[in-house]
Amino acid sequence: MAKMIDARPSFRGEARVWESLERLLPDSVVVYNNREVNGREFDFCLLIEGIGVLVIEVKGWLADKVIVEGVDRILVEGLDAPQRSPKKQARMYRFALLNQIKATYNVSPCVFDMVCYPFISRAEYRNTRLDIVSEERFTICREDLED
Repeated sequence: MAKMIDARPSFRGEARVWESLERLLPDSVVVYNNREVNGREFDFCLLIEGIGVLVIEVKGWLADKVIVEGVDRILVEGLDAPQRSPKKQARMYRFALLNQIKATYNVSPCVFDMVCYPFISRAEYRNTRLDIVSEERFTICREDLED
């Protein structure tokens, strides 16, 4: 079980991811969630021994509520404005974190970023065209949280 530093989030999607990370990852992985970097709050940051740092942006969307019109124009039922790319959001956190580590400790670890759709299957991800928003190899879907 991963070492969870922060409490389980209250948002349903983030809570699902938190539970899966705790259950599926080894003891050597340290997980932070909902921490602030340069005035913005990331969803998850994993410190992976011998590998680096992984930032995960979680979107608790449902496939039948999402229409992808473009990378930065994602219509989500129930949200007032079109959503921008969660991959770009994760990438922004990645560079903010990397810059902060470099400035503070004068080191440059490997920092990766991914997007997670905890309620969207891999097939739904492709069918809704979320595959143009985040590359499949950098995207975690519902099945990935199960095993």
